[in-house]
Amino acid sequence: MLLFLSIDLGFFGANILKFFDGGWLPLLMGSLLFLLMSTWRKGQDMVRAALGKSEIPLLPFLRQLQHDTIHRVAGTAVFMSSNRHAAPPAMVHMLQHTMTLHERVILLSVRTEESPYVTAAERMEVENIFAEFYRVTPTGKPPAMPVD
Repeated sequence: MLLFLSIDLGFFGANILKFFDGGWLPLLMGSLLFLLMSTWRKGQDMVRAALGKSEIPLLPFLRQLQHDTIHRVAGTAVFMSSNRHAAPPAMVHMLQHTMTLHERVILLSVRTEESPYVTAAERMEVENIFAEFYRVTPTGKPPAMPVD
């Protein structure tokens, strides 16, 4: 760390003299970009936390759909889902506003791997979780999630 710090301090010392001759512009732009990105990240965390509080457990939700009178339309709907045990918010929102649902529903989870190639057996698992509701998830052990 001291090696890199000594190199960076050398560059900083050489360029600080140019600050008032236009060197302030890249620093201002970098600061604004940092502010924008950190605000975006905080907003994403807030939205994720709000959605996490309002999640509905999936299986009781699907059982309730059996008893409700909702109109089923032809076709297949695919909803992205990061939580295997909760109903996707987009599906819940669509049901609340239109009272319709496609005849086949796929809940899709995606996970990126560190490896450039994944064998066919490790790519995905398709599971029928309820009548015409399918869950497509990556197989294999998920990577350890960082704890905030």
